[in-house]
Amino acid sequence: MSTICDDLETGRISSRWESSQLLHAEAKKRAREERAKALAEADEEERETGRSTGRRYPKPVLPVAKHDGGETTIDNNGQNEEEFTYDETLKASQYAPQVRIGANGEVVLDIDSLQVDRAADDNAEEYSHVEETDQSRFTNSNSWSKRRVVRWSKDDTALFYDALRQFGQNFDLIARVLPGRTYRMCKNKFKAEDKKNPGLIDDALKNRVDVDLNTLSRMTGKDFSGPTPIIEARKTLTLAE
Repeated sequence: MSTICDDLETGRISSRWESSQLLHAEAKKRAREERAKALAEADEEERETGRSTGRRYPKPVLPVAKHDGGETTIDNNGQNEEEFTYDETLKASQYAPQVRIGANGEVVLDIDSLQVDRAADDNAEEYSHVEETDQSRFTNSNSWSKRRVVRWSKDDTALFYDALRQFGQNFDLIARVLPGRTYRMCKNKFKAEDKKNPGLIDDALKNRVDVDLNTLSRMTGKDFSGPTPIIEARKTLTLAE
């Protein structure tokens, strides 16, 4: 069997194979460089501290909070190495709404600041040119596959109609009492049943039943025991009050 896999060295090598081998070699080279850099940083830290660090991975880069007056470096404990001076002004966002002084001296909102021209403010100097090829773009059989549809069995459909009689068209509550179902699944199921069995849908919506609080409590994990809360409409305050 091994002789079948031997390269006969006949024919012309595909350009795709050459480019894929080149990309694979570059990826291995970058991995070796990152590994060597990590080991060098670990060895340098061991020489400075005089003891073994016990780690062989790159030293984490400290986040830097920049402002107009300089920069503040945050250490590993989350403390600032340089205290922030509050008299320095921070850089304001250019997309924030602006105000201006009106003709009568009042402060009014600048309407022009609410509209942003992204094409004019686009800074293309910081962009990097990326050339995509068939070899550099990761694509497999799952890239263009259709999402698997979860079928509704007869028992699932019966539970759906039972929940529909209790909660009506509140698909959020219906999804909570049906394991593994989402709001969109329940809504699509309602549309499909309304086309196939409109009589059953009308019967379920007209003949409503009381909500089973025990089942709802078990599915949602909430306690519905106790007195029923009294919900009153909010009173509008008059000028006399």
